[in-house]
Amino acid sequence: MKIHQLANEFVEWDAFVRSTAGGSPFHLTAWKRAVQSAFGHRPHYLMAAGGAGLEGVLPLFEVRGLSGGRGLVSVPYGVYGGVCAATEEACSALVGAARDLAGRIGAGYVELRHRVQQEIDGLPTKGLYVTFARPISGNDEENLNAIPRKQRRMTRQGV
Repeated sequence: MKIHQLANEFVEWDAFVRSTAGGSPFHLTAWKRAVQSAFGHRPHYLMAAGGAGLEGVLPLFEVRGLSGGRGLVSVPYGVYGGVCAATEEACSALVGAARDLAGRIGAGYVELRHRVQQEIDGLPTKGLYVTFARPISGNDEENLNAIPRKQRRMTRQGV
């Protein structure tokens, strides 16, 4: 498995993300451009290629902590990110590459924001984020009634 950083493969990267079950809008290169231009965080977009072509991606950004330390986050200002891989081999290779990159740049931590909590190579996990999902009805009133009364009032005020 060969790991390299994203250079000019934007179309290939986005096509892979869109075709893979673990892909999210936060994995796409449009999110990279938005975070980089709005916040100035340095991106490190890792790609895992095998015999079948692109097998995994890991978007990372170099961020500074409140105490001045440096970390790698996948992806800041987004709720989902983390490894997006078609194979376990690609997933392991990307996590290893993230560890190596953290060591090279002096990052104190790597934060992977997966949609579903995963145990990856024994990495510690934190339950900082919670996801709530529910089916959306075709009926607007039914969707509003599914929201608790006080929040529904605030939702209506925002419109």
